[in-house]
This record gives sequence, C-alpha cells and structure tokens, in this order.
Amino acid sequence: MKTPEWFEALPAAPPSTDRWQVSVRPLSISVSEGEQESWQPRILLIVEAGTGAVLGHRLLQPDADPDLVLDLLLSTMSAPALGEPRRPRILETDTEQLLPFLKELSDQMGFEIRQSPDLPELSYAIHSFEEFVQHAPGLYLDEEGADPKAIAAFFQSAAAFYRAAPWERIHDSEPLTLFYEDWEAPKYAVVMGYGGIIRGVALYDDAEDLADLYEDVPLDPSELECTAVTFEDREELSEDQWEEIRSNGWEVASEEAIPLAIRTDAIGPPRNPSMEQLRHLEIALYLLPEIVKSMPDSEEARRSLEPQGWEIELYGQLRQGLWGYGILEVEEQAATLNDGATS
Repeated sequence: MKTPEWFEALPAAPPSTDRWQVSVRPLSISVSEGEQESWQPRILLIVEAGTGAVLGHRLLQPDADPDLVLDLLLSTMSAPALGEPRRPRILETDTEQLLPFLKELSDQMGFEIRQSPDLPELSYAIHSFEEFVQHAPGLYLDEEGADPKAIAAFFQSAAAFYRAAPWERIHDSEPLTLFYEDWEAPKYAVVMGYGGIIRGVALYDDAEDLADLYEDVPLDPSELECTAVTFEDREELSEDQWEEIRSNGWEVASEEAIPLAIRTDAIGPPRNPSMEQLRHLEIALYLLPEIVKSMPDSEEARRSLEPQGWEIELYGQLRQGLWGYGILEVEEQAATLNDGATS
C-alpha cells in the first residue's frame, strides 16, 4: 500500500498514550434484516492503551474485506473519536489474523507491532458495547414496588452527574471502591464516557467479577452482578418510555442525556433494577462527581491514593462512607464505620 501524503504531517502521540490496541472480535448478538437469515457481527475496535479511550470502531459482517482494518486505522489517525489527529508508536493486537495486515502497515509507516494475549482495556470497551446494544430497559414504574418519588430522586442525581461530566477526568479503566453506611458491603463503580461510546456508571457488587472483566477472563456479561445507567438520546427510547418520563416530570439534563438503568445478575435475564438497587445507583451518581473532582489530575498520582472517608447531607440527614481508588478490600474500615453508625 502507498503511504498517504498527509501521514508525515501527523504529530506523534505523547509517550504516555502512544500505544493503540487493535482487535476484531465476535459479538454475542445476532442481526437480522427483513427475511434474510440472521448473522453474528464482529466489531473492529481501536483503543488507546492506558486510558481505555475508544478512538475508532466499526461493525463488520463475517465476510468483511480485511482492508477495512487498514482503512479504519488510517481514518482513526486522521480523525480520532477523541483528541487531535495523531499517530501511535506501537500497535498491539490479540488477533492472529490481523498480524499480516498490521505488519504491512508497519513496513510502510514504521509502527512497532506487538502481539499480546491480554488487552484488558479493549476487552472492557467491548463488554460495555455489548451491554449497550443487548439490553433495552422497560418502564421504571413497571417494577414491583416502584416509588415515583424515589425514581424522581434517581433522575435528579443522574442529571447532575451528566452535567458534571466526571468521565472527562477519569477513564473506565480506573474503578473506584464505594461504601455507604447503609450498605452491607462495598460497591465498585466504573465511570463510563472517556472512551466516547457510552456515558454512564456501572456499579458492580462483586470485586472478583470486575477484576476478571479487566483481566479478560471469559465471562457471561448477563450474569455479572451489576446495576448500570447509560445516557441515551431521546430517539433511542420508545414512545412509552418517553411519555413515562415526561408525564411524571422527571428531570433530565437534555433530550440527548436520558438515563436508562439496567440490572444484570445470574438470577434472571437483564431487567429494571429494584428500588433498592436504583437507590444504590442514585447514591453513586450523587457521590462520584465530587469524588472525581477531588482526585489529582495525574493517573499516576491517583494510583497512590489511600481510602478516604466522606460525609455529606443526604436525604435530609448527615451520612458518611468511604471511597478508594481501584478495587479495594475495605471491609474492615466499613465494619468500623457501621459500628459507629449503629452504636
């Protein structure tokens, strides 16, 4: 292939983000068009290592032309989904079939090609994408025991979270451990949005689930114990969903930022969260912007943070809890906090 004339003018990516991960993987969904037989798409994804930012992606049919890989790489360098045009120094892949095409690109443009069996940031981006396309939440008031006032409080916290845009300061490869005095165990929050595909929060119940997800351990996404919210465009909602929000006067940041909550676990298929699970999500949405705002700008500095306590007025009462950077074991501190709250 011939090197595009514009390539030499592209600046090199900064050393901290000059590794890009490239992979093609099948998705666990089927696509059907009219009366044609359904088919399983693949996703071609380009992720910035270190930040988890999705710079380019494309859905592929099973018989897609391999040259599409080269096309996407070139178009991503010239017009990435996030940031200015730039070129990486290193291209990493876990896909054997991509190596000949990447090496062809390397011969022309001088990239270093690395094959790696473990690309955790890319794996998490694909998991988030599958969660987004697979799950269609129902009406909030359809949930047994639904409380319109509690749902309104969730919407209010979600709107404030969206306006604060904490994903601009933290990547989805940086989980946070959260504990609230009324919880029996910590939750593990992932702020989604830096990668540019999905904005929202995923709140995991199990530390091992999230650790396995980052380590690319084979998992069934529908069985992960997780309560999540993503922000969707008005056009993505059904008429019934929009009418429920409008008629109840629930607050949204904009018609491009409507919160849709979903619960996954091994108990049953993906569904609306219970009121208790929605309350957990509301508390996380309330806390995370201030927590993220208080953190150092440097990811390296964030990694050295020790668990910290927080105290805020919530639901008309002074409440407290803990938060920490990463997937932490804070049961001992949490037990101390609970003992103080109940004594």
